[in-house]
Amino acid sequence: MSLQILTAHSLNSDEMVHQIREKTANQRYLHLCANHNIKEVRMINPLFESAIPYKKGENSFTVATFLEFEYFLRQDAFKNEKIISVSDERFILSKVIRYLFRDNEVRLNLFVELRFQLYDLFSFLMFHDTKLTKETISKIGKLYSDFEEDVFNIYRIFSETMGALVDNTINDNVSAILGDDIFMGIDGLNISNNLIKEAVNKHIKETNVLVFDGFLLFDDLLIYVLKQAIKQKIQVYLTAKDNSAGDFLFDTTYPTLFAALNQKYTSPPIISSSKKSKTALQYLKQNFGNIPDKTETHLLEPKFPSEISVDEFSEQGEVQQDKNAPKFKVCDF
Repeated sequence: MSLQILTAHSLNSDEMVHQIREKTANQRYLHLCANHNIKEVRMINPLFESAIPYKKGENSFTVATFLEFEYFLRQDAFKNEKIISVSDERFILSKVIRYLFRDNEVRLNLFVELRFQLYDLFSFLMFHDTKLTKETISKIGKLYSDFEEDVFNIYRIFSETMGALVDNTINDNVSAILGDDIFMGIDGLNISNNLIKEAVNKHIKETNVLVFDGFLLFDDLLIYVLKQAIKQKIQVYLTAKDNSAGDFLFDTTYPTLFAALNQKYTSPPIISSSKKSKTALQYLKQNFGNIPDKTETHLLEPKFPSEISVDEFSEQGEVQQDKNAPKFKVCDF
């Protein structure tokens, strides 16, 4: 199976460390950590003494956080001298907007103001190679509003313009949008999304085992890395804390992820309760006692002075009063 889950009662446990080392021993592996803390915990363990941590500017490493790996991929992609940078792509998007709404000043000003948010949306759609036809966009307008129709029409023209620049197939429409732009007629242009994907594929081919250590969430780039690894028949391991009581990760996140990757999901076995870590409440009850259960939360509710009778004070030994003495009401001030 290309995708497997490694579990232990704690990510920091010796059991988890031994599992990871067993799976990566004598392999060309890449170990990606969810955050810097997990990476540091791994690197101080003697069993990882042969691991090579990521360092900025160096190409040889076996352990890195995913943010470091993403930075490494982008640096690799941006080495290409003919890359259309993110700022260039935003500039082209503004040209598309100004061309489409040159006769509608209100719409023009609106979409120019939204160009950065639109770029984020369009970059996401282009990363997933989303294609929209005029018919589909017309249906969007009928189901929603003119605004949504305009948004996705901008995307259609923008993606077609970017594709024409990459393929160097400049037509009259693209020429009208870009004018005498510096990109016209340059061979070998490419966009950042494509080059990042190429960098992923290049570096994955150099490994035969991938470890994703401690991830709770999976963004688009991470899922793309997983898909390419499975496609290239690379063994992938996900590490997680034992699911002793059932939680969102094992009940929702993993099943959804495995389905997206066309992998069969089987919930990992539950580790015996003797190895389960205590909750903060369990620790306090064991060491200090007299901690109310969640069903006794009324014992924790504070009482205000006006709600406390003299008898209650007397019962607690804080006020000694003659039983025949008159009772006084505590006043609010």
